Amino acid sequence: VRLVREGITFTLETGEELEVSVRGETVTVTAEGTTVALADQGPLLNDAVLARPVGLGDERADGSIMTSYVPKDPEDPWEYPVTTDPDDIIDES
Repeated sequence: VRLVREGITFTLETGEELEVSVRGETVTVTAEGTTVALADQGPLLNDAVLARPVGLGDERADGSIMTSYVPKDPEDPWEYPVTTDPDDIIDES
């Protein structure tokens, strides 16, 4: 996902296509990328944070790291990853 004042761009890294909703409009995302224009964004804020692009892996002002997550189908429990505590993993070698 790339978000700029003029629009938002989605690019699918795995799979064939995915439908997302942007301001109530359904958009199909593909590996080629899909851009949706964003009108009426309001005035540009005068803030030093806006002086450079912000992206995945960047650090927020509170110290947390920006991440991206697309939820799976909530009706299919097999789609959700099972989190495992690293201390519970037994090395069988």
